[in-house]
Amino acid sequence: MINHGEEQGIDFERLYKAVKSKSVIMIDNGFCHYHHRRDGQLTIHVLLSAQPGVGKKMLAMLLKIQCTFIVAKCPADLKSNKWYAKRGFVLSGTQESKTGRVINIWRFNKCQTLT
Repeated sequence: MINHGEEQGIDFERLYKAVKSKSVIMIDNGFCHYHHRRDGQLTIHVLLSAQPGVGKKMLAMLLKIQCTFIVAKCPADLKSNKWYAKRGFVLSGTQESKTGRVINIWRFNKCQTLT
């Protein structure tokens, strides 16, 4: 599964800062870059998994962080949207990127159970 907010690719300066601030998870052929805001929102910027089950493990790790809810944006044409729906994320809206691509906005409330 792939999810990134920057449609033209990964911003390596932002990624470097994320590594320094410990906002990156790397396990079992998987990678997650996230940002935990002071208001309690946790935003997934990138979620990559090269083998089944790794995305679910990373989501479980994110749920251990003291956050109010999780937000992820994913281009509507990607298969990753099925993963978010299966894990209990709710489609809370869409937006259009600068290039006209439709982006789904997913939200996961901590009160939901991980499936």
